[in-house]
Amino acid sequence: MITEAREISAALAKQRTMMIEASTTSGRGYDEEDLISGVSNAGASLFSADPSSFAAQLTIIESKFYSTINTCEFLQLQWSNLENSDSKYPNIAKWVTFHHKLTSSLLNWITKQKENVQQKCVQLILETTKHLRKQQNCNSLRCLSSLIQSPEVSKIMARVKISATLLKQSREAIQDIENDINYQQFFKTLQPPFIPYFQYHLNLIRKIDESSATIIDGQVNFEKQSNIYQVFDELLNGRISSYSLKPDHSLQNVIFSLTK
Repeated sequence: MITEAREISAALAKQRTMMIEASTTSGRGYDEEDLISGVSNAGASLFSADPSSFAAQLTIIESKFYSTINTCEFLQLQWSNLENSDSKYPNIAKWVTFHHKLTSSLLNWITKQKENVQQKCVQLILETTKHLRKQQNCNSLRCLSSLIQSPEVSKIMARVKISATLLKQSREAIQDIENDINYQQFFKTLQPPFIPYFQYHLNLIRKIDESSATIIDGQVNFEKQSNIYQVFDELLNGRISSYSLKPDHSLQNVIFSLTK
């Protein structure tokens, strides 16, 4: 988690503007272009967001990405360039990119606030973890866990007043996904619908892929291929049933605009 937190901090210096203007009065939801670029919504703010609604919108957005992934994309992966949306795995690239940008942007959103406002920001994040845990949205939960354990937010939490009860509840919410060992055990207990911690499974596939050659002595390494497909099956199992969550397009737009 320390390494991940450092990566988040480093990402702040590399953020680039990827903003497109979109109407918030047309009544439509979002399409793939919105997902990667974000949309503007000056009239709303995370400050007014209810934690349960914030969690629900994150889960709806993550579920959208999750549902677009297909097995063929995994066979085209270039491990050194996972965020290349022009590749043969555009849906994977968009999901990975969105997750990374959301994480770094939320950190930036918190740290740029005045100290009295930072308390409210941190409370929102902590409250949201409880709802994400109930929704079994491991990807967003890992994102917020990284924020909470980052050096920047840790310093803020040491300065501001946070309820001991809330801290305990949030700690209990993230403990199953805060490291790979815990997540591996937790993942076995999940029942659909759920959203997996995507990067963990990508790392697992990469480890299998790089452990041996695909072709050995002119023959296909079926053991390797079988192991990879087993990870595919486990990874995609969470989407065999759907969430019943009410979309809030205004709040989704706020989430997208964070990554501008």
